Amino acid sequence: MDLNILAITKIGLGTFMGLAIGVLLRFILIKVLIIVGIPVAILFFLDYSGIYKVNWLLLNERWQVYVIPPVMDVYNYFSQHMLLGIIPGIIIGFSMGFILTRKLL
Repeated sequence: MDLNILAITKIGLGTFMGLAIGVLLRFILIKVLIIVGIPVAILFFLDYSGIYKVNWLLLNERWQVYVIPPVMDVYNYFSQHMLLGIIPGIIIGFSMGFILTRKLL
């Protein structure tokens, strides 16, 4: 029973932290996604129209080398850490930070 109360308190703390993080970072995240999405949309258009041939396999290889290993390192760190119970709360709070705000952009 003590373990359940401990998990609930971690999720509650994580929800509070995630709500604060979600409200603070929503502007930055949306603008970063727009800045990244526009060049990707241009690449798709250029590749589809035949103006420029995009080497998608090279992009996939770079993604596998430079992006996936750091993400897996963070995942492995948190899966073995005592903060494991806070992660669901942070996800819930981060989502609530986006939902509870009236203006998206």
